Amino acid sequence: MGSKFLLAVVKIPGYGIFSLFLAFIFPIKEMLLIAFLAWIADLWSAFRLSRRVRKYHQRSSGKFRSSKMNKSFGWMLVAMAALIFAYFIDLHLLRSGQDDTAVRYVLGAYLFKQAWSILESESSCNGSPWAVLLQKIMIDKTERHFDVDLSSLEKEVQNAKN
Repeated sequence: MGSKFLLAVVKIPGYGIFSLFLAFIFPIKEMLLIAFLAWIADLWSAFRLSRRVRKYHQRSSGKFRSSKMNKSFGWMLVAMAALIFAYFIDLHLLRSGQDDTAVRYVLGAYLFKQAWSILESESSCNGSPWAVLLQKIMIDKTERHFDVDLSSLEKEVQNAKN
């Protein structure tokens, strides 16, 4: 009776709580999926950046740091929680269960952040004219995310030219 009973006592309420959570988020499942896919696209652009860094800067390992991956995962979880919170605000405070106004604002802000991050990743360590134009207003992620010191590389290039 001991362990099987204890397992049943823990498992059955656990399934109930999980089912209740799924029932709450079911109306915004598409928006959660869009946020998740935007996160995956950002990770893919970071992976592509790591390949470019390894190609252009042989001194670099060109590996995406796990601490940055954890930070990105944390942001995705915060966005998911904000979407759920915005849904509850729509449902209980604004009483606009069909409009999802707050959810759409939160999703739009998160998608803007992800699009900005993707553009930063794609324009970093890229010699294309559009990338050079974007680098005038965006951060170069090469130095921030990888072990490449761009200032020393620029000095080496200048010394090589002279």
